[in-house]
Amino acid sequence: MVDSERRFEYINDTLAASGISDKIYNEHFYELQSFYDKMLSLPKILREIKEAKPIPSADLLDIFE
Repeated sequence: MVDSERRFEYINDTLAASGISDKIYNEHFYELQSFYDKMLSLPKILREIKEAKPIPSADLLDIFE
């Protein structure tokens, strides 16, 4: 399973378990998804700054090991 799919399921399960309404659910879901996307990109950005060159997406797995 791809990380984004796991993240989607985790967010979905967490918000569904809280029993909140659909409108609030959707708002929180997109906020959480945006937050997780930013957090996952942080190590890549820091490494790009340190090495002064962009990192291809395929190399992202190296960052999280």
